[in-house]
Amino acid sequence: MIGQLLRKILVSDDINAHVDSMPHPVGEFGWDPWGYSKEGSKVGLSIAKWLYDHYFRVEAHGLQHVPATGRALVIANHSGQLPMDGIMI
Repeated sequence: MIGQLLRKILVSDDINAHVDSMPHPVGEFGWDPWGYSKEGSKVGLSIAKWLYDHYFRVEAHGLQHVPATGRALVIANHSGQLPMDGIMI
């Protein structure tokens, strides 16, 4: 009950639509063999988006150097205990 209420509060329509559009087969209980669930992903992405927008206030610079097509390697430089920069990329 609390989990469903928390999901309704946290998960925006935008994230809900994005995760639902991703093709990922899950079993009859809503999990794949490695523990992935769409509902868990929606909550996790919602929390990461809030951190991105409001806590870390990420700003991107130099986007003109990222190619529009083809491959690119984006590497984060972090110092400290938790590598939160990987999530923010």
